[in-house]
Amino acid sequence: MSEFKTDPFDIIKDHLSPELKARASSLVEAECLPEPAKKVDVYTWPTTDLQDFETPQAAMDALQLQAKILDLTPEELSREERKILAVAEDKWDRRFVQLAQFISEWSKDPSTRVGAVITRDRRIVSTGYNGFPQGMSDDAALYANREEKYSRVIHGETNALIFANQSLEGATLHTWPFAPCDRCAVQMLQAGIRRFVFPKLSADKVERWGASMERSKLFFKECGATWVELPEITP
Repeated sequence: MSEFKTDPFDIIKDHLSPELKARASSLVEAECLPEPAKKVDVYTWPTTDLQDFETPQAAMDALQLQAKILDLTPEELSREERKILAVAEDKWDRRFVQLAQFISEWSKDPSTRVGAVITRDRRIVSTGYNGFPQGMSDDAALYANREEKYSRVIHGETNALIFANQSLEGATLHTWPFAPCDRCAVQMLQAGIRRFVFPKLSADKVERWGASMERSKLFFKECGATWVELPEITP
């Protein structure tokens, strides 16, 4: 018999997904718990329903209710909490990479347009895109001249770093269309950024950028930084 005596909707009625509302209601009305053998197969936490919650904390609250109703063990509860955090983090990572993609369109470089978004605790700290310094002409002829362009251009990640104007210890860098190059990577690491999120390098860019991206990952690893590649998001 369930020890849960309170109407679940009085506790977190605004946080439960429709599926969980029906599930919780039926279990409370029946005053029983699911058979242990069916617990995982039938009543596993539906991480795909996270979009029904406004915040990860709301999902955590709903999970706490389910834990009482379904008599989840501490190990099961901890596992599901980690799933919630992982799904929530993945959603925000994708949002910020998509924002970096949007920002990259502001670049006037006809060859490669890079966008960068620096965040902390899901808050935007700074943004940047590749381009010439303030006061320099954006004449297309300068971009067309490879040597001239490379002499003048500031990478998107570096622009985001410059305009952050604050400590970036523990911050996350989201970039588009790929990881920071090795030269940008060392600057970001020096600034204290320790997490990097970017799309997987597309096949057509491997020959030109692959070696630099691999060096960046080696630098991340050496400095104890982490990185996330989003394979489904490719330019």
